[in-house]
Amino acid sequence: MNPQYRVVSTDPGDDEDDLCTILIGLLQKDRRKKRKEGLDMLTIGYVIYKMKEDGTYGKGPLDTKLFKFNALVGKSPLFINMREVCGRHQLFPGTYVIIPSTFEHNQQGEFLLMIFAEKAGTTSEMDEGTGIIKDQPAPSVTEDDKVQGEELKESFKSIAGEDQEADAYELRDILNSVFTKAKEFTFDGFSLDVFRSMVAMHDGDLSGKLGFEEFNVIWQDLRKWKAVFKEFDKESSGLRSSYEMRNAFHASGFRLSNQALSAIILRFSNKKGEIEFDDFVLCAIRLNTMIASFKGHDNKYVASYDIESFIQTTMYS
Repeated sequence: MNPQYRVVSTDPGDDEDDLCTILIGLLQKDRRKKRKEGLDMLTIGYVIYKMKEDGTYGKGPLDTKLFKFNALVGKSPLFINMREVCGRHQLFPGTYVIIPSTFEHNQQGEFLLMIFAEKAGTTSEMDEGTGIIKDQPAPSVTEDDKVQGEELKESFKSIAGEDQEADAYELRDILNSVFTKAKEFTFDGFSLDVFRSMVAMHDGDLSGKLGFEEFNVIWQDLRKWKAVFKEFDKESSGLRSSYEMRNAFHASGFRLSNQALSAIILRFSNKKGEIEFDDFVLCAIRLNTMIASFKGHDNKYVASYDIESFIQTTMYS
């Protein structure tokens, strides 16, 4: 979850040890102002990991694989509650990632990271643009999926009424009856907000209802999101740790920038940094709707909205 910064050191210094020397300074911003509010300095520091040169980890943020299977090669002298932490490091030429952090979990703070080297190198934040990943493979259809699909079809026909269209309340009855019956993990059913967002995602005529074909598209999405969530929910608790969410969104067909992911975690996680299945689905639906809306107004990665369109997009999603 922390910001990551790629540093490429290619030329050793003038010493005879073939090592590159870099100085790192981590400065926390605006904390002295908060003393008036009774808040002290955060306990801060940083760690350094060596990256492989074969492109294994790509250009985006690193996931937990690097940190699980590789030892760090450097760190700040201390994690301490001071305004600035500095360290001098001698590293072999190569590519490294610097990760600033607080000592305690889930603490937010602004910072400035300064990197000095004997010879010019390249540095950049490891990030990716927010968007949809195209050609994402669909999960295989299990026997449970086939049974659930038939149950949903029959339930839709009986509940949707003569017009064979379902509103958010009817969708809640249709889907919750099947999902809670399956007992695949601890789950009390989707909230009404989830179904309102489902309708908004496919309600092109703004009728507030969906036909069976639109409902079937939603079911395929739910099947995918359920499979992704279960992949990491080994204990069937219905909860996932927030640090797994980037991989979960990738598997669900979304790319998220650091800023977007941070906003999502703050909005949808509980105090322990966990996200429930219900909230994961709600987030995926709203992401899909918002990205599609942005593309409809996109002009070279900038979207212009009038006030009515903006309200409709943000409120009806």
